[in-house]
Amino acid sequence: MLSRISLGCAALLALVAIGCDKVPLTAPTGSSVFISTASTFVPTGGTTQVTAFVAESGGTQVQNGTTVHFSTNLGRMDPVDAQTTNGYAVSTFIAGDSAGVADVRANSGSIGGSTSGDTATTTTSNMVQITVGAAAVESVVLSANPGSVPAGGGTVDLLATVVAANGRSLQGILVTFVSSEGQLASSTALTDANGQARTTLTTNRTATVTASAGAKTSTAVTVTRLDPPSVVSATVTASPAAPVVGVGQTVAFTATVTVTPPDPTIQATRYEWAFGDGSGATTSGNSVSHVYTSGANGPRTVTVTITLTNGQTVTTSTDFLLGTF
Repeated sequence: MLSRISLGCAALLALVAIGCDKVPLTAPTGSSVFISTASTFVPTGGTTQVTAFVAESGGTQVQNGTTVHFSTNLGRMDPVDAQTTNGYAVSTFIAGDSAGVADVRANSGSIGGSTSGDTATTTTSNMVQITVGAAAVESVVLSANPGSVPAGGGTVDLLATVVAANGRSLQGILVTFVSSEGQLASSTALTDANGQARTTLTTNRTATVTASAGAKTSTAVTVTRLDPPSVVSATVTASPAAPVVGVGQTVAFTATVTVTPPDPTIQATRYEWAFGDGSGATTSGNSVSHVYTSGANGPRTVTVTITLTNGQTVTTSTDFLLGTF
């Protein structure tokens, strides 16, 4: 009889022990959970380690094997439940394909934060935010090298640098390039470890280019087509009036400036005339008249020197005959 009682007690104790093993050990009342992460940014699909330290009210670490529950509103945690060693429990945050900001929390029983609607309290010590993918982009800086192409066309390298709010370069961010002219080698590229994405643009026209990542777009960069310098030439015509005996002969002169290819920024500002009889004049217009009071055997020559807005000067002349007076 006694043997049966002993066996029954032993079985009961074994069941109690098994039941206790199934109940996770959690932090005692008054404890605190402190969470940290190896990186506050991961690319989509990326991972980072998350560590929780659990301390009792006196500041000492909790008992080894205390269960810490990790949760997130974006991506997932693996493992969801981890046990402490020397007060530390470790899990891995695994980002999904969606960009955004993940609120990662750690709690042990009623101590710490939770994404569920329980009575646990979330504080800044037991929650950490991890930015995923393009949500971390603060600015995109675009450059073109070289900044111009020849008139016949050419290829330039485009470089977009993507950074976070703290100035850190962001890797694995999709950058989209857009150009008003020409052909992009690729309209998208991923940033490297330096936060840089590259492509090339081939164009024979002046092009405006931008680069975008996440919700941010770079300042537009202009790739300029360099046309050959314009060639300036000039002509002058003489239009003699009828000679007046005893008075002389009036001749009207008109200068014409030609710019090839046309450039509206190149204009004539000053005309300096030499009439071929020792006299001259300076005008701002392209026409002038001069009275010759003495004839000449053979042609007369008028010369005009024209000053242009680009600082260049051009000189031209023409010969004409005077009548008898």
